[in-house]
Amino acid sequence: MILGPLNTIVLRKMLSYDKMIMRMRDERIKKLNEVLHGVQLIKLFAWEPQMAARVIEVRGEEVDAIKGTPHLSLFYYLYRPLTFNI
Repeated sequence: MILGPLNTIVLRKMLSYDKMIMRMRDERIKKLNEVLHGVQLIKLFAWEPQMAARVIEVRGEEVDAIKGTPHLSLFYYLYRPLTFNI
């Protein structure tokens, strides 16, 4: 009885994490594209450290978000079979 609503709550949380991770991943890709498109200017003005710091910062945020999802996924996949056996 209680597993049905719990299933909904867990799935919604998983979807929100996925959306958040995808937004962060998009931001990282934008930064990398910015670096790749402006590589000549970056080299000319020696901006490599600043650009690398930007990309690393965004990647760090993405990794932090990814670290939070395995626990939720593990919980969901462990209790999911119980919903069909009851």
